[in-house]
Amino acid sequence: MARRRDKLTDKHYEAIRMIANKRRETYDEIADKLGISRRQLYRWRQRKDFARLLDRTIEAEVKRRVRVMKKRMRYNDAESIEFILRNTGLLT
Repeated sequence: MARRRDKLTDKHYEAIRMIANKRRETYDEIADKLGISRRQLYRWRQRKDFARLLDRTIEAEVKRRVRVMKKRMRYNDAESIEFILRNTGLLT
């Protein structure tokens, strides 16, 4: 019998928001702020539902930043460029 996973909680959504945040806090910092262990945060990242939502959240943020950059026609905002490159896999 397959084990039923619980739905995502508020802490899951907060973790996703923090991971996708442009400041890119470390997993230790995120776990501390959420009151969980780094290991628990890692386990959450392994969940398909969590990973899928995290990917969508990051993709939406990248698209939002690209739209903002196009509107401004300024490509010298290093923080935005770094975020886009890092989250599209072009910068590690």
